[in-house]
Amino acid sequence: MAENISGWTFIVIAILGLTYATLGRVYRFHRSCNRQGRGRLTLTGELSFFALLGFVGGVLLHPSAVWVVVALCAGIVAYLSQNRANRRHEASENELRERNALNHPGVFDDHPPSDIDAINGEQVDLYDAGACTYIGSFPKSDIKAIISAFSDMQDQGRNDIFILVESLEFVPSSQVTPELTSSLNVALEKRDHLVLRWMPESRIAV
Repeated sequence: MAENISGWTFIVIAILGLTYATLGRVYRFHRSCNRQGRGRLTLTGELSFFALLGFVGGVLLHPSAVWVVVALCAGIVAYLSQNRANRRHEASENELRERNALNHPGVFDDHPPSDIDAINGEQVDLYDAGACTYIGSFPKSDIKAIISAFSDMQDQGRNDIFILVESLEFVPSSQVTPELTSSLNVALEKRDHLVLRWMPESRIAV
């Protein structure tokens, strides 16, 4: 009985996933998962993954060597497709960073500071360390609000803060200037994630 429930659960998830992966792209409501340092999920990878779940459900409902072999093939296709996409993404990101970093000498050469209170002045420069681009100059209070909003999240430090467009919901609008919110939204329209790096203000940052 438990095998039947699990089997049908896998099959239903597979059907829903396959529908979302295909029709979602056709009607433009599909959104790939944002994963730091990795490429977007490919159509082939998604279809193969959900097919794998469906075949696993088939194995649970009707144990057969055929289902197992087909499920393994689907899993291999999903892995190879996504691994290739990840390598292309990594190469593209490295090329982008190397090209853009030339415009900001010294900013991305070493680890960034972690104590914002030790920075002189009331303003700091903000960059996207993922693409090595300059976002703007903002009050320290803005950056402190961002640091505080993500301080309890796993793998987030006090600098090089990874954010998605959904992450802005965690930063109370009353604690940051409209200029920062606007600048982050503009930057997130160009890239699906940012790695926010703050540095001492420099008049030659732009």
